[in-house]
Amino acid sequence: MDNNLLDRSFKYLPWISLAILLFYFFAYLLFSPYPGFDFTNRSFDVTDIYSNSQTLQIGDILLRVGEHSMTTFHDDPYEIFLGNVQVGDQIELLILRNGQELTIPWTYFGITTRAAISRIFNSPLLSLLFWFIGFITYLLIRPRDNLWKLLIAFNFITALWFITGITAKYHYFLYSVPPCGQPYPFMSICTGISPDLCFLCQKDFGWSLTLDLY
Repeated sequence: MDNNLLDRSFKYLPWISLAILLFYFFAYLLFSPYPGFDFTNRSFDVTDIYSNSQTLQIGDILLRVGEHSMTTFHDDPYEIFLGNVQVGDQIELLILRNGQELTIPWTYFGITTRAAISRIFNSPLLSLLFWFIGFITYLLIRPRDNLWKLLIAFNFITALWFITGITAKYHYFLYSVPPCGQPYPFMSICTGISPDLCFLCQKDFGWSLTLDLY
């Protein structure tokens, strides 16, 4: 590629990366599921509860959430977490507590102020910090050589890695693209934003991509 063309294209990199970062930030904040609790990505330990529930406790291990076996859910990138559950719906949680399996009822709460604040002060702020460092480097650091470009690219890519990784927890928003011809949701934007966009679910894109960032 012509170096002059590459240099001219590089000036758009901060704004392209910021646009992608903000898309994922607001998608995570507004459209990802709010089950009323938070959990770790691999061991499924409950780390926070955003309600006054007396049934679920911090430290419980999730085995099943509604129709989702957590082990199967983790291994299947095309399974959308609570994609068909509405606010107020009753679901069952199968948990492991002190070595004993328990089934408890749970109400899907949806977005709450406390849960939203927790998300804002989670990885999105770290992503914005890396983007800001990259932007300051873009504006102020000299000389503008290959090392300068590498430092900027590192910070922008790290910012996007963090923000896409947190949405990958629920398999939402371009976490995965189904293999050619597979009629499984292209992304949960269908259920998260508008059912009218579900035409994407049936499209044959002819390629596949999976991002496992957690």
